Amino acid sequence: MARVSVTINKQSYEIACEEGQQESVEALAKTVDEKVSALVAQVGHVGEARLLVMTALLMADETQELKKDNVRIKAEAASRVADATEKALQQAGGDHAQAQSMTLKTLGEAAKRMESIAERIEAS
Repeated sequence: MARVSVTINKQSYEIACEEGQQESVEALAKTVDEKVSALVAQVGHVGEARLLVMTALLMADETQELKKDNVRIKAEAASRVADATEKALQQAGGDHAQAQSMTLKTLGEAAKRMESIAERIEAS
C-alpha cells in the first residue's frame, strides 16, 4: 500500500492508496482543494468539518448531474441508432447486408459524437 501527502485548505493529510495511484489521488485532492477554496471565498471560514461537508455535498450534486446527463446521452444515442437502423433498412430496400454496413457507419459517427460529449463533460 502506497502513501501520499495531499493538502486541502492549507492542511496536509496522509492518504493510503493502491500502489501506482498516487498521481490520481493527488489530482483528486487538488480538485477538492479547489472546491474548498472557492467555497471559502463565498462563505468564509466556517470550520473545517462544515467546509468539507459542504464541499462534499456540492461535488455529490455535480456527480448526480453528470449521471443524469450520461443517462440522457445514452438514451439519445440509442434513439439515434434505432433511427439510423430503420433509415438504413429503408434505403437498402430490405438488403440487410447493405443496411448493416450503413448502420455500422452511422454507429461509428454516433460513437465519435458521444466521445466528444463525454470529453466536454469530463472537462467541466
